Amino acid sequence: MPENMELFAALYRKPLTRPTPEQEQILHLIETAGPFNIQQMKEETGLLA
Repeated sequence: MPENMELFAALYRKPLTRPTPEQEQILHLIETAGPFNIQQMKEETGLLA
């Protein structure tokens, strides 16, 4: 059910215990500049999808 998607995502997410430099870069980007789609993240970071 669409209304349960947020709960489902929270239940089954895998904790990020040792993030890679790329993951840290993306997290910092999202925290400081807001939501991005994949294309925008690729443009901002130069990383591939």
